[in-house]
Amino acid sequence: MQHKIIKYCSIRNDTVTVDGKVVLKTVEQPGTSKQFKEIFQSLGIDYPKFYKMDMLSKLAFLAFEFLTHDSGIAISETKTAILLSNRHSTIDDDIKYSATITDQNYFPNPALFIYTLPNVMIGEISIRKNIKGETLFISSNGFSGTAFENCLDSMIFENCLTGFVEYENGDNFEAFAVFLEKSEYSGNNSLNFELERLYNNR
Repeated sequence: MQHKIIKYCSIRNDTVTVDGKVVLKTVEQPGTSKQFKEIFQSLGIDYPKFYKMDMLSKLAFLAFEFLTHDSGIAISETKTAILLSNRHSTIDDDIKYSATITDQNYFPNPALFIYTLPNVMIGEISIRKNIKGETLFISSNGFSGTAFENCLDSMIFENCLTGFVEYENGDNFEAFAVFLEKSEYSGNNSLNFELERLYNNR
């Protein structure tokens, strides 16, 4: 069984693209809460929980919302999987959480702790889309189409939300989100080749 890419989205710097076409140029400073709010409001959706998320979860939420919002893409409660990856895990939240632990005031912030777990962004997407299928987060040195293909080959699903979502800080962030499905025929190129091509041509 092969994998066929149906749709993809990228968020980098001040630009949001879907299937290689620019759909939004933001005016707020890239990598800030204001920019993410601007992107969120451009979608015209009502989801107050978005404002309570950490930056990494917000970025993942936005990328996959562009994939699925008003697109006709069919999400299955039990047959859709989620596979995400990044390089720096939850480093932005880890730094903020560590700052709440001092010798003078040892009281770790419980509200921040939950966001030190990288699969929380998967959880936020699952809640939003009501997905209860297989999920997996992998840490890597950078985007790797081969790593994604290897993991997908071991997962059970009919279609999958997958991608590379990184938020180290406001100067280093990106989201590359892909919706794919299992297919008897996906084309002449392997999945890892296509993922690498789309990622590098953003």
